Amino acid sequence: MKVILKIGLGGYGAVPVVKEPGEVLEALKAHGMVVPHHYVEVVEYEGPEGPVAEGVVVAEVKGAHHEAIYAVAEELHEACIAVGYLLGGALIGGELIGPDAVAWGEFNPEFFHIPEELAVA
Repeated sequence: MKVILKIGLGGYGAVPVVKEPGEVLEALKAHGMVVPHHYVEVVEYEGPEGPVAEGVVVAEVKGAHHEAIYAVAEELHEACIAVGYLLGGALIGGELIGPDAVAWGEFNPEFFHIPEELAVA
């Protein structure tokens, strides 16, 4: 099974912190995750306060667990990180992990586009 993370580059909260993709990758590695593949895309989705468009790091990770993903969300000032679980190239589930994940509601697979290069089993 592959674990795919989507992490926004715009930050969240009273003082949004704009991040570089390298910062995101370093935070993942610092929390014990290996990132064999990643890229940056612009996504549009419905946030708690309306439509949002932002740059997002999409990363396949190994060694991910809930506590590490939560810690990365806190460190990067993210409300939550979208986590998708792929099996055989298909999305089989997902969740939102982070300090304000509840405000974002349930994981919505319609907003979790899987790029072909990451879907390949």
